[in-house]
Amino acid sequence: MAKHTTLHSIAHNWADSLACGLGFALGDLYMSDIFAEAELSEAKYISVDFLTGKIAGGEASESLQNVIRLYCERFPHFCEKHSAKRDEYREFTAVFSAGALGCEPRLEIIVADAKGKRSSIQYHGRLGRRVRVMDKDGKIIRARRKTV
Repeated sequence: MAKHTTLHSIAHNWADSLACGLGFALGDLYMSDIFAEAELSEAKYISVDFLTGKIAGGEASESLQNVIRLYCERFPHFCEKHSAKRDEYREFTAVFSAGALGCEPRLEIIVADAKGKRSSIQYHGRLGRRVRVMDKDGKIIRARRKTV
């Protein structure tokens, strides 16, 4: 059984592929812009459950819905390729939020493993960089994974 951190890493790589808008992880070029669609929605975010294919928050175009369906279908193969199993996930949700007034878009990935451990990590930008925060000593560090 894969470690929780490994499952989170796999989930990040998978969701980041959708975030970048080119879909190379699917094995072909599938262009989409989930952040632009989130920006156009009233909710200003689109949440994707990669295990069930459910989309919440903003409205996704038919084209984006088709790309998300492909991501959900091919996720088990991606897991196997990275020495994990899809069944090791109890939850894998990614929330793609539009950037507010010139800010970079945000991506939050929530993972729960088969043992019930649940955590989330926030990333920013289309390249899915970890959000940075200031620690108690005034140093800028990567934000820690939150147990939720």
